[in-house]
Amino acid sequence: MKNNNLLLSGSRFRALRNGTALSTLAALVLAAPVWAQTAPTPAQTPVQTTAPAQAQPPATEKKPDEPLKTTPVEAEAQEGPTTTVTVAAERPQNRADRQVYDPKTDAETPVSVAADTLNKVPGVAVDPEGNVTLRGSGVTILVDGKPSTALQGENRAATLQSLASEDIDSIEVMNNPGAQFSSEGSGGIINIVMKRGRFVQQKPTLTLGKGTDDRYNANFSASRQITPKLILNGSVNIRHDGRPNESTDDRKRINALTGETTRAVTESYNPRLSDMMSVNGGLNYQINDNDTLAGNVSYQRREGSNTGLSHSLIYDVNAVLTQDYNRISRGENNNETVEGTLRFDHRGDTEGETLKFNLRYSENTGDSQSENSTLYSYAVPARTDSSDRSNRDTKEKLLNLSGDYTHGLWGGDASTGFDIQNQKSYSRTLNQRTGGTSLIPDQDTITDIVQTISAFYVNYSKAYTDKLSLSSGLRVERTDVEIKTGTGGESNYTNVTPSVNLSYILSQAERLRVGYSRRIRRPGAMELDPTIVYYSDQYASAGNADLKPQETDKFSVRYEYQKSGYSYNVEAFYSKDSKVIAPVSYYISDTVLLRTRANLGEQQSGGLEMSFDGRLTEKLRMRASSTVTYFEVQSYDRNLMPYERTGTNVSGRINADYKMTAKDTVGVNINVQGKRIDRESYTDPFATANVNYSHRFSNKLFLSLNVTDIFESANTKTYTRSDTQEGIRERKQQGQVAYLTLRYVFGEVRGTQPQEDMPQGPRGPRGNWGGGPGGGGPM
Repeated sequence: MKNNNLLLSGSRFRALRNGTALSTLAALVLAAPVWAQTAPTPAQTPVQTTAPAQAQPPATEKKPDEPLKTTPVEAEAQEGPTTTVTVAAERPQNRADRQVYDPKTDAETPVSVAADTLNKVPGVAVDPEGNVTLRGSGVTILVDGKPSTALQGENRAATLQSLASEDIDSIEVMNNPGAQFSSEGSGGIINIVMKRGRFVQQKPTLTLGKGTDDRYNANFSASRQITPKLILNGSVNIRHDGRPNESTDDRKRINALTGETTRAVTESYNPRLSDMMSVNGGLNYQINDNDTLAGNVSYQRREGSNTGLSHSLIYDVNAVLTQDYNRISRGENNNETVEGTLRFDHRGDTEGETLKFNLRYSENTGDSQSENSTLYSYAVPARTDSSDRSNRDTKEKLLNLSGDYTHGLWGGDASTGFDIQNQKSYSRTLNQRTGGTSLIPDQDTITDIVQTISAFYVNYSKAYTDKLSLSSGLRVERTDVEIKTGTGGESNYTNVTPSVNLSYILSQAERLRVGYSRRIRRPGAMELDPTIVYYSDQYASAGNADLKPQETDKFSVRYEYQKSGYSYNVEAFYSKDSKVIAPVSYYISDTVLLRTRANLGEQQSGGLEMSFDGRLTEKLRMRASSTVTYFEVQSYDRNLMPYERTGTNVSGRINADYKMTAKDTVGVNINVQGKRIDRESYTDPFATANVNYSHRFSNKLFLSLNVTDIFESANTKTYTRSDTQEGIRERKQQGQVAYLTLRYVFGEVRGTQPQEDMPQGPRGPRGNWGGGPGGGGPM
């Protein structure tokens, strides 16, 4: 489809990008040699690390003169001798409730966004609309263990497509999370652990990338130890990227009384290119040997285009063409997020005693504007051209306060804590006819919803023998929802969610893990507001104020083997959902399809997940995973007649890296997404393949070339069938993109490893692709 007349907007952001962002980036680059100077020799401030989750002795008082274990990190300066810095950081614990994946080892990370990185994690899938699933079920995405407005509701897709992977330290996948984490997410939790000043990195790094079709990105990051107790870190990232797409939607409306059908066929094109900028800054201050204060502030802005072109054909029950028209949209879609966190950590006088408080505030603001023109090239009866204007403003505010206390008890660790979240969701949608007869009715609707969640948990972990350890907990959450608009309304409910994780060491190389958890899936703000909102001349949505939380029981058994650099994992899993929040669609006019939600039926799924990580030869490393899942959906149609849908999803990933020479590496990534089943639809399988090449000129300068979707196969086809409609929606996304990236490290760098592979402190065992514990933990 031609798109010569589709012009991208975004002049306001370009001024900002070319002014403030580039000036900030330039200033930081010019200051890089200063950041790279030798830091003041810090006083040794040792920190006690947490022992692995083996048999633990009872909690005892520390002796005043007892030395503490420390984790030194080599921080090399541009001039002068090498300085050894002791960092106040805890060694990751060996936990049974999560698997940790490290994007820093991926050659494609410098040119990737969070959605790309998540799509490489076994069992995780991200579709073009930003929907994230884990083994086919919806998940909750946290940032540093806490919710963020940037990754909720309508904001999630934009954030995942703009958050630079280079800002991510690790990704934690928890199928059966412990009680210290929120119960939200039927499929589990994905915790994105962001980089921060946990380890001293006195080597500022600049990354520049240039891609096809005028894409580009730039990133500068650095940290510096200002005093023996104070560490500052920061980064600036700008990006111009996106994935234009074409879609064809062919659907039939079914008359429930006569069985007659009418048909609507729409082809559309959306450029979907955006400008993005993010700035992050943080500090870590060690008050004394036992107390640490950390803070972080981040700002992210994305400015995209609402420009698009669609062509629609409408047929009556006799298959006679009654309408033929084009619809052109021009406008902007802007979004910005401001987030701040403050954390206090206290280490007690007994072994394993800790007290943590975390305060987080995030605010996300979005505004979408478009001017639409509808041109009728043929219609019966004839119509004049029409036009309309639409505006949508959204604001999400989230305030979160939590506290966690851990103390040795009966030879194990007892934890308890609280978590209070207050979330305010506001949106206003304005549709206004500006000429002719618009297909969208005039409307001015406001949604204003306040949700407060108050949670308390207890958890107990103990190694009962040298081989057997058990962690179990209980979480109680009270939810209060107030709808302030429309007819208004209030609802409240309490959920009690247990969790159990067992770990048994079979041998020095083998471990068995068994897990159970109860999860819930709360309805979102837009899913509760019953106001009808029109998004186009053929689609509208409305919430359901009577929605109740969906409940899920999850079970898993996992076998792990690690020896001689090889890691094998096999996991059997099963989950059952009740009070399913299911999509429901029906027509409110001859052509407008309304989408809403309802608690309908049950569903269950089970399967097997397998993964491997290891070197097949001295030069070839292979990381592979495969998931086979069987789905069974039991639901009801609009006449409350029961029906059942079943299907099997087979998905997998292969990542292979071949080291051609000491300085050259080539890699291949293959991702296969299996058939996806829903209440009203299913989506065909598809596969993509990426290739990358990297070259190290020196220990300071690196080059990489990445090509995504080399076979242009990132296309999806979804089939819909219900008692009110049937149809096929095909989406073709421009996935084949090439990026050339240069990375330069300021200051003196020693050794032979690239900067991204240099040690950054200890990690938990099996920290990448193998599914072991490590990483972030509850915040």
